[in-house]
Amino acid sequence: MPKGKRQRNPSSPDPEASMAKRSKSVPPEFSDAVSMVTFFIGNKEEGNQKKFLVHKDVICSQSPVLKAAFDNKLTDGGTQTYAIEDVNEHTFKMFMEWLYSKTITLVQVITPIDNKPQIPQAQRDMKTNEDLSLCQLWVLGHKLSLPEMQDVAIESMLRAVRINYDLDSVVYKYAYEKTPVDSELRKFLVAQIVANRPYPSWFDKERNALPADFLFDFAKACLLYMPMHRALVNPADFYLSKGPHASTVLGIDYSSALGFGFDSNWERQTDKE
Repeated sequence: MPKGKRQRNPSSPDPEASMAKRSKSVPPEFSDAVSMVTFFIGNKEEGNQKKFLVHKDVICSQSPVLKAAFDNKLTDGGTQTYAIEDVNEHTFKMFMEWLYSKTITLVQVITPIDNKPQIPQAQRDMKTNEDLSLCQLWVLGHKLSLPEMQDVAIESMLRAVRINYDLDSVVYKYAYEKTPVDSELRKFLVAQIVANRPYPSWFDKERNALPADFLFDFAKACLLYMPMHRALVNPADFYLSKGPHASTVLGIDYSSALGFGFDSNWERQTDKE
């Protein structure tokens, strides 16, 4: 993680402003403020299932999927319960916060991670869990037809990137396992990492954790983001022997091609600190 803070591009949208604007949506009327529905979150067989109570008016006024589910159960005389096994407790707490406030609080934004070579394990775990929960929240929003919540999840991930420069690799793995090829979440993850320009060592560290499809999408995006002009590749950068022919081949001076060339050993100085 590099030292210092990056400046936000003034031409890019401010996620904080977008979230504040969206939070002005009309809240539920609470015409039946005492009716509650029960959610069971997590896998019961694995012993990590948690129980949550939510106002029925709140959830049904925002999710057509859940409204249909609870209305059908009421008609059939069933219990007003709903189980979600593939999200964790922290994700559902984010979901409840969004339901009632239209915002998401990020611990890593309130208390940024230390810019130290060795990040404390507690902070590392907090960031991993929070990043994964945001990704799970987006996928949950897709299942429950909550596009506004998906947008807030995207904006929250961008806030996390602007504070801590990257998202944990578990996000890419989960997103590519749970979403289709044309998913907006996949597109966002690729776009933000191309724009954020991570250090080469990040790929070295995460190469076994990143999905192959993500790396393919990343390569395509890099081609799209390339400038229209092309620098000549200097073959001398790839020679095994560094003889006097290293700067010119066939009489062409590659060292000054279009003012720059490709450095196969390129590494940012700050990445070595």
